[in-house]
Parts: sequence; structure tokens; C-alpha cells
Amino acid sequence: MYESAKHWVFMCFRIPCLIIAMFASFPNGYHFKDIPEIQKFSFQENILEGKIVSVTCLAITRSKSVDFKWFKNGKELLNAVRNVKIREDSEYSILILDPVSADDSGNYTCKASNAHGSSQHTAYLSVKAPPKWVETPNDIFATVRDSLIVTCSAQGSPLPRISWKKYSNNNRNENLTNHEQLQVEDRIVHLLKFSSLSYEDDASYQCIADNGIPPSLVSNFTLSVRVPAKFEEKFAVVNVKKGDSGRMKCEALGDQPLSITWQRDDATISKTGDERYEIFETMVPKGVVSELIIRTSEKEDGALYTCIAENEFGNDHRKIRLLVLEVPAPPLDVKIREIWSRSSSVSWAPPYSGNSPITKYIVQYWRDLGGAPHRLIEISVPSSQSSAIMKDLHPGAAYVLKLVAENAVGRGEPSDAATFRTGEEEPSSPPSDIIAEPRGSSTIRVSWKPPPKDSWNGELRSYYVGYKVRDSNQPYSYKTIEYAPEAPQQEFFLTNLLKASDYSVVVKASNTGGSGPPSHEMYVRTLDGDLPPAPSLYVLSTSSTSVSLRWNTRKIDNPLSGYTVHYREEDQGEWQEVAVIAPEDNTYILNNLHPQKLYQIYVTATNQYGKGDPSEIVAVKTDEGGHSLLSVAGGGVGGGYMDVAIIIPVAASLLTIGVVLFVACICVKKIRSRHNLERALAAEKHLAMVGTLQRYVDIDKTRSLMDPSRLGHYPLPYETIQMMAEGKGAFIGKDGTQTIYNKTISTLRAKEDQDHIYDSAQ
Repeated sequence: MYESAKHWVFMCFRIPCLIIAMFASFPNGYHFKDIPEIQKFSFQENILEGKIVSVTCLAITRSKSVDFKWFKNGKELLNAVRNVKIREDSEYSILILDPVSADDSGNYTCKASNAHGSSQHTAYLSVKAPPKWVETPNDIFATVRDSLIVTCSAQGSPLPRISWKKYSNNNRNENLTNHEQLQVEDRIVHLLKFSSLSYEDDASYQCIADNGIPPSLVSNFTLSVRVPAKFEEKFAVVNVKKGDSGRMKCEALGDQPLSITWQRDDATISKTGDERYEIFETMVPKGVVSELIIRTSEKEDGALYTCIAENEFGNDHRKIRLLVLEVPAPPLDVKIREIWSRSSSVSWAPPYSGNSPITKYIVQYWRDLGGAPHRLIEISVPSSQSSAIMKDLHPGAAYVLKLVAENAVGRGEPSDAATFRTGEEEPSSPPSDIIAEPRGSSTIRVSWKPPPKDSWNGELRSYYVGYKVRDSNQPYSYKTIEYAPEAPQQEFFLTNLLKASDYSVVVKASNTGGSGPPSHEMYVRTLDGDLPPAPSLYVLSTSSTSVSLRWNTRKIDNPLSGYTVHYREEDQGEWQEVAVIAPEDNTYILNNLHPQKLYQIYVTATNQYGKGDPSEIVAVKTDEGGHSLLSVAGGGVGGGYMDVAIIIPVAASLLTIGVVLFVACICVKKIRSRHNLERALAAEKHLAMVGTLQRYVDIDKTRSLMDPSRLGHYPLPYETIQMMAEGKGAFIGKDGTQTIYNKTISTLRAKEDQDHIYDSAQ
């Protein structure tokens, strides 16, 4: 029921509407509304500023009365306002812009209205115009470290693009990027920013605006940066070697006029008047370079120097520390800490470095050889250490040590010398040149030389001479002999040995460290009998070319086989020998001598066991041309004997004058003999006596007085004594004094019975 009622109500409203529509759709029926319809219009493209632009708005309508209005961006345009011209008709309206400008760009709307209604159409007008400046910068003056903003603004259609360029003094340009762009209404604003001006910012600049419509715009300006006096580097250290010229440089930036002054420890250095300093200044594009030169740098020149730069815009300071470099001072407090036999340690304190870090220390040491050449040994030690150990030293040796410090300049002076001696060790080598020979039936003579000096390992104290019967299982028996430093060769006589027995002999050297290794074994056999004793030698007479000799020998069991006469001139080094078969009277005449020459003579006896000890050495001088008698040097007997070869002929031929002539001859001989004796004493005063019982003999000192073939086999334990006239002898002591005494030949012969130096058979 309700639904039916709704349907009928709807139908009642719809029917009138359908009727109205039918009337309106009739082709030539009645028109209820005639609203104008605007035909679409548009502006030309790429319209340049200054041209004339027009557009027509055409309205289609049956009504003849249409009202037209023009709007720009919603604002109505009025005819004859600025460059706007509007031409209207009943059916159209024409908008004319003469001339058109960039400001005319925008949305243009045409609105057509009549009594039935209105319609409108909008079109956009784009007018292209080249850029125009709104704001450009002028020349600018600023100070270093100031902040600065430069503005450049332009407009155009389309809006222009703005860029910046910088032109330096070398005509090199560069594009700048330190800018910011803003758009304010119809223009572009560019801001060129400098946060802190520097000297490099002083240049010419360009602001360029371009939107693609020529011409583009360029605005030039200059930025002048005023630079106060300034040092870019505030502090520096300059090193100079002592003795070299020192150079310190200050480069100040700033506008001219710019001046630089120098100070040392707050005292101004004059450019003139100081002979040790020179100051040179050079103008550079950015400022001034000033150089201070010290001709010869000394240690006292090390100080703090100040440069002061000043101009009308300000001043600045720069400090320079001058370090005078030199070699280090000698290390301090050098001490030998510990000493061993083959190593030692040393310590020290660091010295003044010479203003340059010490790079290392050098330990210098060498063996103290008493002024002889030595080998220098050096050890490098890092500068971080203050002690060192010296290795591979020689035991028992004296050393000298010095320390040197080194830096980049070089080596300094060495420290004071420190001496030390290493601990001793036993000798490492045995004695050398060992000789063992029989000197009787129960005596063996052993001689040797010290070991090589480098093997002593200290100072020698003694020797050990060991002996035993050969091939015996018993240990060696040792005799201790004190070391004699002055003797290049030493000897020792082993006594109380077995007759005709073989012995093994060794020698060892010792010091405070102990005894060294033994020498190689020497095998020697004692004799079956004794060697001959030393003869007693006398001079019977002399002539200019000969000397008459006589000797006595103590009787022994073994018969003598002969004698050997040894002689030489005093200034000649070699001995000459004459073998003499044992004469019954033990006399011999030595011929072929030179007149007025001093001769040295001794005699040795020989038996089946060998050559015995030598006699005393006789010093005798030949005559000028006659005969002379001299006493035995060392025998103490002066016999006045006439030469038989002369006396008999003289006595036979001068029998008539007899005794008178004989006495006269004796007197002449005595006078001449005394003169010869005095000359001989003066020449032979240097000969010294060596006791026959000395334990050690300097073989080298007596070698020149020995038989060369027997060199080193016999000691020469005899003093040289000059003969005195009439049985007087002269004994020359070691202190140089003379003792004159009388002895007869019988007394000398009695002396032959004295004991032999060597042990006899037991």
C-alpha cells in the first residue's frame, strides 16, 4: 500500500519534466537559453620582448549582445593601461600588447557574458627576455681574515643562471664554487661568500648572468685584500755546525711598505756596526724576506732570535731557536767495574751532547806495550746504554781504555785514559830453545829462553826444571829457578846425577796463575869421566906481530888431547881459532898479528869427553916495532922475561960491552912496557869480571867473547885483567875500581888446584 503511494508521487513529478524537455528539443522550436561559447585561442611561442602580441577571443552565440572582459592572472586588464590595447566587437574581442615585455608573461583569460550566462578561456603567454641586472657589486676593500659576502642579482625570462670567475695576477682564471643561489620573486640572487679572506683572495672577479637569450651580462669588480704584516710560520729551529756560517730566514707577508727588525734575547741587532752579523733583505710579490747570517758560529751564538715585521695595517713576530751543533763532550765518570782474565766491564755517564742527540758510544782500548805500536780495538755501543763489556782480552795484560761519544756532527774528544790489567792465567806455551848437555859425569847443563811474550798470560815468576832417569816410571823431580828479567837466556846445572846415565829433562814456566805446559823432553847422557878444567893463561912476551903465551892445567885422570887458542882484535866481532896439540911446556907463539892492536885471547883444553871450560880472557896490545913485556891480565903476575931469539944474537955480537948493554936494554924495556900498560888499561877499562860460580849468565852479552862453534855452551865467568910490569896485576872490579897487587908465577900455579865449577863423579 505504502509502495504504491510512492510510485504515484514520483510519477507526478516526472511528467512535467518530460513535457518541458520535449519542447526544448524541437528543431525549430523555442530557445530557452543562448549562452556564448568562446572558441579556444593561444599565444605564439618564443615571443621576444619588444614585439607586438595580439590574441582574439571569439564568442559563438545567437545573441547579438555579448560583453567581453580580459584578465591577467585573475586580474582584469583595462584598455589603454600601460601597453594594453583591447579592440571589441559584438562577437569578438582582440587583446593587443604593444610592446610586450617579460613582465607581460602570465595566464590571460577571456570572459564572454550575455543575458543567458558567460563562458571563459585561458591561455598562457610566455615572453622571453635577455637577463637584466638587479644588483651588481662594486670594487671592494677588505682586510685579511675578514669574512665577506658579495651579492649579484639578475632577472630575465627565463630566469638567468649566474656564475662567478676569478682572475689572478698571473691571468689565470678559475670558476668559483663558494657561492649560494636564492630566488626572490622574479629575480635570481647569487651570494659569493668568503669566510676568512687571505692574501690569495686579492684578485679581479666577474659575475656572469645568462639565460640563453643574448646578450649575457658580465659585471667586473676588484677585491683588494689589505694584508697587515704577518708571518705564516711563528716558530722555527735552525741547526748549524760549530764553525760554519749560520743562516736564519724570515719571510713576512703584508702590504708595502713593510719592515723587518731582528732581536736576540730582546736586544736589537743592528744592520750595521756588528762585525759578526750580516742582514740581507729581498722584496718578494707578497712581502719581504730578511736573512740574518752569522759568519762563524760559536757555541755562544745558540740563543732565541726574534723577527718583528710591521706595516701600516699591523705587526707580527716570529721566533727562531738557533742550535749550534758540535761534537759531544768526552763521556763522564769512566770507571772499570769488573776485571776477569779475558774480559772486563766499563761504565760511564752521558756527557754534553753538543745540541745533537748522541747516536752511539765508541769504546777504544788497546794493550799497553810500553810505547810500542799497538792495535786499536773499537766497540760501538748504542746511545741508550752506559756500560759495555770487552771480551777476548789477553790474560795478565795491561790495557788502556778511552771512551768517545758520537752524534750527527761527528766524534767528540776521547775521555781520560783508564788503565787496567786482566787477571793472570798459567802460561800457554813452554820455554823455547831448550838445550841440555852433559857437563861432567854427574852434571847436566840446561839452558832455555822464555816462552813467546804473548803466551806468558801474566808476568813470569819462575821456571821449573824437571828431570828423571829416562824410561823411568817415577814422576819428574823439579828444581825451581827464579825468573831473571834481564837475562835473555837462563841456565841451570843439574848435579849429583848418576854417571853414564840417560836422563829426560823438561822445563816449565810459571806465574801467579800457575805453571804452564812442559817443554818437549830432552834426552841427555852424563859422561863416563870429567871434562878438562879451565887452563890458567899467561902472556910471556909481545912484539909488533906476535904474542908468546903459556898456560897451566890441573892434572886429571883423563889425558888431554889438545888445546884451542881463541883470539880476536877488540874491534872485530868474530873469534879466530888455532888448534894446538898438547905441547910439553904448554907454550905457544901467536903470530901474524897487527902492530899497535889490542887483542883478546883465551884457551880451552880438550879430552876424550869434549872441550872444557875456557881460561880467563887475556887483553894484550902488540908493540909498535920492538919487544915488550906485559903481565897476565887476570893472572896478576908480571914476569920480566927477555926474548931468547933476540938476547942470544945481541949477547954474541955485543959481548964486549956485556953487562952495561944488558942493563941498558932492561931499563928501556921496562919504560916501554909501562907506557904500553897504561895505554892497555885505558882501552880495557870497560871489561868486567863475572864470577865462575854465578847461577845465571847472560849468554847474548858474552857471546861475542866465546868460540863461535861453542856459542851458548860455555858461560864466560871471568874478569879481564891487564898485565902489570914486574909481577904486578890490576883487578878491575864491577864498580870500576882497580886493585894493584903482586903475585908470583908459583902463586898462580898453586891456584890451579882450586875446585872445578862442575860436579865431579860420585
